[in-house]
Amino acid sequence: MPQLYDITRKDQWSDPVYFDFKGIDPSILFGGDKAYIHGSASLGSSTKINLFEIDLATGKKLSEERSIWGGTGGVYPEGPHLYKRNGWYYLMISEGGTHDGHMITIARSRDIWSPYDPGPNNPFLAARGTNEYIQYTGHCDAFQDETGHWWGVCLGVRKDEGGRFVMGRKAFLTRGNRDGEWLSFEPVRSHIINLTPKDEFAAFSALTGIGYLYIRDANLTNYDIGRDSDHPHPVTCWPFPSVNVSHFHRKEAAKAT
Repeated sequence: MPQLYDITRKDQWSDPVYFDFKGIDPSILFGGDKAYIHGSASLGSSTKINLFEIDLATGKKLSEERSIWGGTGGVYPEGPHLYKRNGWYYLMISEGGTHDGHMITIARSRDIWSPYDPGPNNPFLAARGTNEYIQYTGHCDAFQDETGHWWGVCLGVRKDEGGRFVMGRKAFLTRGNRDGEWLSFEPVRSHIINLTPKDEFAAFSALTGIGYLYIRDANLTNYDIGRDSDHPHPVTCWPFPSVNVSHFHRKEAAKAT
C-alpha cells in the first residue's frame, strides 16, 4: 500500500500513515476540514483517475472510491492534480505514456465527484510533433507565485537531433496563463526568457551546494568544497576498498552538445 506522510511538523518527519489504494501517483486535495486522495487506479494502459475522501490521521477511507475521469482517450491516464477555483474543480492529468505521446490534459466539474468536462484546448501542454529541444513533457503540477503569476512544473527530457537523451527525465519550469476560465502553459524550454525579478535583489536562487548529487550517503568530511570552485575535491584517499562507497558530483549545468 502507498505511504502517506504528515509533513506539518517543522523539526522531523512523522511516522508513515498507510492507506489502501491500488494504483500510482496519489495526490491530496484539501477542502475545508476534508481531504481527498486521487490517483491513477490499477495498472495498465486503461487506468482511470479515482477519488476518495480520507482521514489523514488514520488513513481510513471516509467514502467509497470512485472513478471520476478517464482522460481524453490517451493511454495511461495518470499523475492527477485537483485544484478548486471559482466554484470549479479542475483536474489536470498526464496521458499518452511517458515517451513521444506524453501530454497534459485538463477537465473540470462543479462537483468534486464528477462529471468532468474536458477543456477546449486539450492537450494544453505537449511537445509531440514539434522540434522542441525539450520533449516527452508531462506529469505537471501548477502553482501561483506571490505576485499572482501562474507556473507549471513538469517532467521532460533534453532530446538532441540524434534522438538521444542521456540524462533521462528532468524537472522543468514553464510559464502559465489563466486568461479566463482555463489554464494554459507556454512550451517547455531549457531557459525561461524574459524572466525578471520583482526587485533588484530577487531572483531564483538555491542554497550553496544544493546542486551536488549523491549515490548513497556521501561523507562530506572527505571532500573540500571551496566557495571559489564549482567542483568538489577529495581530501581523503583510501588505500583499500571501503564498505562505505559513495559518489559525489555536480549536476549538469548547461545544455549538452
